[in-house]
Amino acid sequence: MSKLAENKIRIPVKLVDGKWEFFYGGDVPIAEETFAEIVVDRARITDQEFLTRLKKKTSYKIMEPGTKLIVALTIKNQPKIEGNLQQHFKKIDIKQISIEKKFTRYGVGPETRFVEIMVGKASTRKLNREKSSQGGVWLDLEGMDPQGLTVSTLILPEGITDEEVDSLNYAFTLLSGKFEPWRRSHTGNIYERIFYQEESGVWHPLNVLRNAAIASEEQRFIRAQWQDICRQLNLNF
Repeated sequence: MSKLAENKIRIPVKLVDGKWEFFYGGDVPIAEETFAEIVVDRARITDQEFLTRLKKKTSYKIMEPGTKLIVALTIKNQPKIEGNLQQHFKKIDIKQISIEKKFTRYGVGPETRFVEIMVGKASTRKLNREKSSQGGVWLDLEGMDPQGLTVSTLILPEGITDEEVDSLNYAFTLLSGKFEPWRRSHTGNIYERIFYQEESGVWHPLNVLRNAAIASEEQRFIRAQWQDICRQLNLNF
């Protein structure tokens, strides 16, 4: 059983005559319009069509080629990075960076610098298989449960690599190797270290996209995408 966040609590319940009751008796004392998640054995689902929809794997395009992302990197004084790389630091108002604890533990500190990358066209490998392929970023789902993000290619700053990059993880590793030479390992949580920009101008970590179902109303970008996904799956929301 996975560990819950400190502000969450598990409540055992039982369905009795169409109403959820506390497992040990009595009503569940929860405020109106509270959102919750029910975890059940799939054998207890009585509608097989509903179960099929919940387990169906799909992908939905959420970003077009040309979309800009920023990568949060920690820059130390020693060892120094190459001088020509410092020109790639992007100045961003710290107030425009979302650091909600439910989406990122990384945070932004005095040593944080941002480097811009861009979503590119379809990879050469994919074009060889599908001539009509297009670039972009896709949200992968199993039913309504976000599983991760798939990207076509990424355009990195000049001087990072000459090879085609079609992975967010690999892009972060390359950037970390150049800008964070002090680290022993150049892997990192891309969902906390890479940010996309909302219409409001605020930059949110990719974790918001992966956890689309709990995105707040102010995150209009994913909110609109999520509503469209619900419609295509014929689910109420």
